[in-house]
Amino acid sequence: MKYVIICKLKNGSTIPAFAETFNSAMHIAEMFIGGEFTKRVEIVKISTGATTRYIY
Repeated sequence: MKYVIICKLKNGSTIPAFAETFNSAMHIAEMFIGGEFTKRVEIVKISTGATTRYIY
């Protein structure tokens, strides 16, 4: 697991997903972004204790 995709919904709920490659993470994020109730999507890259966030 190298990437965690976090989808935050308008009602305050959170849906997590996991991916091994950035390409896979982007595909998952695109599915979340197209959702009717999606408020925000984050892709978090996890490596050696550091995180990099991509927010859409």
